[in-house]
Amino acid sequence: MLLAAEAVEGPPAGEGDEAGAGLRVRLLSPPPGSSPGDQVYLQGAQPSLDTPKQVKSEHFKAVVAVLKVADNHLASLDGVPLVTTLGPVTVAEDIPPGSAIH
Repeated sequence: MLLAAEAVEGPPAGEGDEAGAGLRVRLLSPPPGSSPGDQVYLQGAQPSLDTPKQVKSEHFKAVVAVLKVADNHLASLDGVPLVTTLGPVTVAEDIPPGSAIH
């Protein structure tokens, strides 16, 4: 699964000539040395040994609602940084704290 952060400057899409012109979308960045399939989990927790292959839509929507860019450009869930065994998941510096992650 790919997740990306977005930041919007200017009026939302559909509102005027410059609508949506300031939309920036950046993929989240795993720590250096990461490999496809590395587990992402909350800082302070342990990776799960029993992860589901699919997530129900209503569960995913609840999670996405609280995925945000935290201070220091860290991806977070309700303010808790997302990490792997190699370190934190980060977001490009041009995406400000508080931006949504989808």
